[in-house]
Amino acid sequence: MQRPTGISVLAISILVLAIFRFIISFLDMAIGSWMTAMAMSPGYIPPQYRAEVDAMGDLGFWIGLFGMVIAVAMLIAVRGLWTMAGWGWWFALFTLGVALFLNLIPMFQGTVTGRLIAESLFYVVFLIYLLTPHVRAAFSSDTSNVSAPA
Repeated sequence: MQRPTGISVLAISILVLAIFRFIISFLDMAIGSWMTAMAMSPGYIPPQYRAEVDAMGDLGFWIGLFGMVIAVAMLIAVRGLWTMAGWGWWFALFTLGVALFLNLIPMFQGTVTGRLIAESLFYVVFLIYLLTPHVRAAFSSDTSNVSAPA
């Protein structure tokens, strides 16, 4: 079966978002590591704030690391979508759901940015598209319409 144009557009869009997420997560991780290093080095952070800066740095590191893992998972999902593999549909559904959830957490806590809104809208549209019947049928492993030699 030939890959529908919508799946190609979806795969390329997820690829772009995965690269963007990877870069942002890498920066989160790097800034978190830098904050932790500054908190532990004498003379950079006042002593009364060291514990808070260290905790924020640790949190930033782990958020960045988890975001990088999700970005890599999105890249794997792109591979599955591009090759029209059945697992690709499931993997894309899972990674888009997790990515949407990761964007909604800060939004529910009051941090609403243009990037979070735009990414979340993309993820919702992509999830809706993946759940349409013709896309699900394209990824089904049903071979009943294939005529086999008797």
